[in-house]
Amino acid sequence: MPKIKLLDDELINKIAAGEVVERPASVVKELVENSIDAGATIITVEIEEGGKSKIKVTDNGYGMEKEDALLCLERHATSKIADADDLFKITTMGFRGEALASVAAIAELSLKTKTKTAETGFKVLASGGKFLESHDIAMPDGTSIEVTNLFFNVPARKKHLKTIQTELRQVAELMTKYALAYPEKTIKLMHHQQEILFAPATVNSIDRVLTIYGKKVAYGMLPVGYTYNEIEIKGFLSKPTITRNDKEVQHIFVNHRAVKNNIINKAVYDAYHTLLHLENHPLFILNVMINPGLIDVNVHPQKAVIRVEKENELYLAVFNAVRNTLDNAKLVPIIAEEKPTFTQAPLMAKQFTVQEEKQTFFAGRENEEEKQSENSADISAQEILNRALQKVTGGEEQKSENGNREEISGNGAETKEQNTPVALTTEASAIAGTERISTLKLIGRIHNVFYLAENELGLVVIDQHAAHERVLYEKFMEQYYGKNIKTQELLVPEEIDFSPAEMLLYQENKKYIEQLGFHLEEFGRNTMLLRTVPSILGKLIDKETIHEIMVQINDKAMLLNEVQEEKIIRTACRAAVKANDVVHLQEMQTILQQLQKCKQPFTCPHGRPTMIQFTIPELERKFKRVV
Repeated sequence: MPKIKLLDDELINKIAAGEVVERPASVVKELVENSIDAGATIITVEIEEGGKSKIKVTDNGYGMEKEDALLCLERHATSKIADADDLFKITTMGFRGEALASVAAIAELSLKTKTKTAETGFKVLASGGKFLESHDIAMPDGTSIEVTNLFFNVPARKKHLKTIQTELRQVAELMTKYALAYPEKTIKLMHHQQEILFAPATVNSIDRVLTIYGKKVAYGMLPVGYTYNEIEIKGFLSKPTITRNDKEVQHIFVNHRAVKNNIINKAVYDAYHTLLHLENHPLFILNVMINPGLIDVNVHPQKAVIRVEKENELYLAVFNAVRNTLDNAKLVPIIAEEKPTFTQAPLMAKQFTVQEEKQTFFAGRENEEEKQSENSADISAQEILNRALQKVTGGEEQKSENGNREEISGNGAETKEQNTPVALTTEASAIAGTERISTLKLIGRIHNVFYLAENELGLVVIDQHAAHERVLYEKFMEQYYGKNIKTQELLVPEEIDFSPAEMLLYQENKKYIEQLGFHLEEFGRNTMLLRTVPSILGKLIDKETIHEIMVQINDKAMLLNEVQEEKIIRTACRAAVKANDVVHLQEMQTILQQLQKCKQPFTCPHGRPTMIQFTIPELERKFKRVV
C-alpha cells in the first residue's frame, strides 16, 4: 500500500498559513500591505484584545470588482505578477497571492469592497478556508477586511499567543514602520476604540518623526539626501549626542519595504565610527531606493529579508550617505532649547569612488590585493597591540612619576616642565574658524580640565583631553592609511631576543610589522635590533611591547586595519593632555587650531564630545534676564 498521498486543500492552506501568519501582527501586515498596493491614502486599523479576537483594516484604495473579490481568497491568486520574470522585479508590497487565503484558512473573514465606478459594494464571508456567502452592500469606495476568532481551528498556535499587551505592542511597532515609510498616507491604529497611533498625511517627512517620537528625537535628527550610481538614500539619522542603549529607533526601508539587512546596518555603524560613545546606538530612519531588478525579496516568508545583487555598491552608498551627512553637520552639543532647522537642502556631498573609499581611513577597508598578501597578519581588533601596551603603561591617563605629562608629537617624545600656573588674558588670540566650527576666541580654562572660548552663539566649553585625543588619533590614522607613518630612529637600538617560534612568526609577518612603523634588523640567530618606532608613540614602545605584539598576532585572526585603529585610539588617549595637566596658552591655541582641521572634530575617538555650546539666550534665561 502506497505511503505517499496528496494532501487536501484545507490542510495545505493551514500549512501555508503557518508560514505567513504567526500572530495578529502578521495579519495586520498582510492586510495593510494590500491597502498600500491598492493606492490607499487613508488606512485605519482597528483591533481588539491585541488582535486576538478582532482585526479590521479599512482603506480608501481602488477596491475590487466582484469577480476579483471572490478569486482573491484562493491560494496563489494575485494581480501583482504575471510570470517568472516579474518575480525578480517586484514593485509592490505583496506578490505571492497567498495572504488572504492563508488568513481565511485560520480565521473568520469578512471582506467588503467597492470600486469608484461601481454603484454598490460587494461582501464576501469565509471561515476556516471555506467560502460561506456573498452579496451586494452599500459602502464607500475602498476595501474593509475584518478578521475575527483568529486561530480558532489551530488551537496549538492560538495557545502560544502572548499577552494582549505584547501582541498589541507588536502591531503598534509594525504600524509605526508603515507610518515612517509612507508619510504621505494617513495611518491610524485603534485598540478597543482607543487611539494608539494617529499619523496624518504630511509632505514633510520630519513631521512624521515628530508625531511618532516627539520633539527631542526630531530636533536631534539630520536629514539625509544622497545618490550613489543608481542608489538613492533619503531619511534621517541622529546626531552623535542623540543615542540610545537599544536599537528601537533604527528603521531600514528598501523601496519603502521594512527589512533587516546586515550590509546597510554595518555601513551605518562604520560611518558613525568614533562618533559613538561606548555601546550606544544611533537613531536612523533610512529609505534606500534601488532598482527592483537588483534585489530579491522572495527569500523569507514574511519578506523581511532581502538579497542584493551589488552588495559593495549598496555598502558604499549607505556609508557615504551617512558619513557625508555627519561631515557636513555642526555637531557641537548645544545647551539650550534647540529648535530644528529642517529646510536644509539634500546634501550634495562628494560621491566617493570605490578606490577613494578604500583609501578613506575611517572606512578601514584596504584593497583586496593587500588583504590577500596580509592574511597571515590578520589579528584581533580589540586585543592586539592593546595588550602590548598594557604591560608598559597602566591606564588611559597615566602620568610620569614626577607628575608631569609626556607630550607626544610627530617629531618625537618630549617631556615638558609645566609646574608653574600660566596667567591667561581675557583677550586671547582668536582661533580661525572653519565652516564646521565657528571662529573661537580663547578666554581661559577651568581647573586645568576645560578650555573656555566664545563664538557668535555664546560660550563654548572644550574638554582638553578629548580635543587633544581626537587630534592625535586623526594625525596617526592619516599617516597609517596614507602609507606614510613617520618613524623615529632610536638613539640606542633595543636588543630583542626571539624564541624560534617568535622568529618564524616575525618572518611571516615582517611586512605587516614594518607597516606599523617598526623596523627590526637581524643581530644574531634569534636576536633582532629594534631600530625605529612610530614617532607618535615615542617612549611608549619598548622591547616588551614587541613581544606582546607577537603574542597577539599568533593568537588572533581578524582585520589588520581594525587592530591598528584600536591601538591608535588607545595610544592617542594615553598621549593626549590629561585632566589637571597645566597647559600653556600657546599650546591651548595649537590644540584648537589642530582640532578645527580634523575630519570629525566634535567627538574623541571613544565618542565623547570635545566641546559643548551654551547659547546667549540660554545664559540669559539662567540669569533671569529674559522672561
